[in-house]
Amino acid sequence: MRGVSVLQIVSLALGCVPGAFASEGGGHPDGGIPVSVWLNAILLLPLLAILFPKILAMFGVAPKERRDRLQQAVQEAEELRSRVEQMVREYEQRLAGLDREINQILEEARSEGEKEQQRILERAQRMAEKIREDALRMAEKELERSKRKLRHEFAVQATAQAAEALKKLVTEKEHQVFLHGLMERLEESDGQRR
Repeated sequence: MRGVSVLQIVSLALGCVPGAFASEGGGHPDGGIPVSVWLNAILLLPLLAILFPKILAMFGVAPKERRDRLQQAVQEAEELRSRVEQMVREYEQRLAGLDREINQILEEARSEGEKEQQRILERAQRMAEKIREDALRMAEKELERSKRKLRHEFAVQATAQAAEALKKLVTEKEHQVFLHGLMERLEESDGQRR
């Protein structure tokens, strides 16, 4: 049997079965299965039972090894599934944490925005108050300058009107006497200063 390959034995066994049923009526006058087919089957079935694992091994699949590989693959798949489920739980926790962190960042940004808005409003109020105070000071200065100008103009007009009225009331001789007296007083005060 060592010189004969497994493939040759299988093809021989499979070749005998069709020959038994080649004649019409199943190969036996009674229509039953001939004894030779039963003998072939009885002899070949144990042989196939012995050779089947070897045939499977030729194709890389032995029943025990296959079962072991399948069990190992199932076990690896279960381990992988449990790792994936663990990773999914971790990512869900991270996502939940990120949602909380995003909400916290948004709340802080809103709070900072409100604080900044309050600071801007306070700064604007201070600036408006300063502008109002500056405008009042400028208005007061302008009012004071206008008053001085009006007083000066009033004084100039009053002096001009008084001079006009005096010219009408005072004669040339009286005017000369007044000017002479004024000159003397000026000279006296100038002499005292020296």
